[in-house]
Amino acid sequence: MRTVRRESLKLNQAKFDALERIACAFASDKQTHLDFYQHDLNFSLAHSYRLRRNELKGLNHHALTPLSVHASDLAVKEAFETEVKYWAAIAADIHPRIASHDWTPEQQHYAYWLLVNERRFSLLILDRAPINEKIQLAVGERRQVQNYLRRRARRIMKARPRVKIARSFALDSTLYTEVKTLTGQGLAISSLEKGKRIFIPLQGEGEISGNIRIVLDRESRKVEAHISSEVEVRVKASEKVVAVDAGLTEVFVDDEGNHYGKELGETLKKASGRLNEKGKRRNKLHALAKKYDRQGKQEKARNIRRRNLGHKKSRELKRRAKITITNQINRAINELIKKREPKVIVTERLDIRGKAQSKAISRRVNYWRRSTLKERFEFKASAAGCRREQVNPAYTSQTCPECGYLDKANRKGDEFQCRECGHRGHADQIAAQNQKSRYYDRRITLYTPKETVREILLNDYNARLEHPLRHEVASITVKAARAGLHPLFHQRFSTGMNKELPGQCNLIRMVKKSESPHTRRHPINSVRGCHAVTKRYVTGMQAQMSCIVDNRVTGV
Repeated sequence: MRTVRRESLKLNQAKFDALERIACAFASDKQTHLDFYQHDLNFSLAHSYRLRRNELKGLNHHALTPLSVHASDLAVKEAFETEVKYWAAIAADIHPRIASHDWTPEQQHYAYWLLVNERRFSLLILDRAPINEKIQLAVGERRQVQNYLRRRARRIMKARPRVKIARSFALDSTLYTEVKTLTGQGLAISSLEKGKRIFIPLQGEGEISGNIRIVLDRESRKVEAHISSEVEVRVKASEKVVAVDAGLTEVFVDDEGNHYGKELGETLKKASGRLNEKGKRRNKLHALAKKYDRQGKQEKARNIRRRNLGHKKSRELKRRAKITITNQINRAINELIKKREPKVIVTERLDIRGKAQSKAISRRVNYWRRSTLKERFEFKASAAGCRREQVNPAYTSQTCPECGYLDKANRKGDEFQCRECGHRGHADQIAAQNQKSRYYDRRITLYTPKETVREILLNDYNARLEHPLRHEVASITVKAARAGLHPLFHQRFSTGMNKELPGQCNLIRMVKKSESPHTRRHPINSVRGCHAVTKRYVTGMQAQMSCIVDNRVTGV
């Protein structure tokens, strides 16, 4: 789904006031329906918003609201969808954590069954948990799942949704008409007065159809028409996995070392510098206004706050800077998709925030919202026929992708040099390479604590050091292990790895041939079988290489 924003021309005050009255009536009606759905189990027991809509028709609700019948029905629908999104967001946060629990397959199945339906999940949290008779579980096992989901949900849950600002309303195709005049395109929308419509002149031209949303901007006395349309998704023939690492000097760097959106660093530098200088001047004026307050010069203090400490211009400058940054993100993602043609785009988790190293970086991050990158990645990837996967970013820029050595001193600024093997590269490229490897690592999930991640990485490195022929079989113990082909690394197996690591094709074919029909049906047993075959294969190579070494020593 794609939403296009069409801005209107500046409206006169009478017309804008009429639109504000519609927005207030729509918000009040929507809040009434939200209160209904949030009372007791009304939402949990409702299968559709149509039940509430039909009930209101019998209660003659439409006579009590200034909205038309169609507008009131849209308010009911929006209230129901708002509740659905609220519970779906909580379930989406819990969903990735289920696989990391040491539960039986039936317990995991039951947990996913509860999370997949918003009304079923809300019933679990607010009342007695529903039971699926097809999933055979003991009472204790079922309660273990239910109690965990309740604990996680209560940590995440915030206040139930409410209408805080009345600044928008929805319209269906019966409530507006597209109008073409000599000056351009416009909309004639239904008002609160029967038989009277309000004309809104729009900038530019474009297709307008289906349900739309009118959003009011009180400062500019303009409105935006949000028009949604379906996006045709292309089918990707490629199976390529590409990893990228976001930064502040460019939008991101991929695992091959290509830099995308290099102009972002200069944009952020200028925007943060302007914000810093403006903040210093405003602080001085704030101090001066407080000084006049203490001296009893209230008129001078009031004039300073009114004429010099407004927010209108600063908000506009920040809005323009963020539009520029969003455009740079879009161009960078388009360039990546066109150049690499990925099937999967791997990124770090983009909705977390760490402590900034300095105030300058903190100011840049204030403009550089990673949520924007996350949202644009999701849209662009889906439109291009590929998908985006997030991985745990812990220690990706401090771990050597060649030997696995982990040390904070490996990275200095944007430069990376392994203190163990000497491997060098750009720090963001190194991070992208490690993120690509981590995509195949089933031990490190998105929510694995960083202490556990560090322990896993150190154990992997120490296991490689203890290998008797670590120098001779480095290509197996490092690259093949990163791909999930070594018994020391219990990682996922993928047929697509043949294209990513051509040197391991024979090993993969041997593993596939060794699988019995029983192991093919059971993935866990299949992985164990792969580990066993891989171990025999590596042991055979060790024996062959030890013979070569002995021959070299004896001179044969």
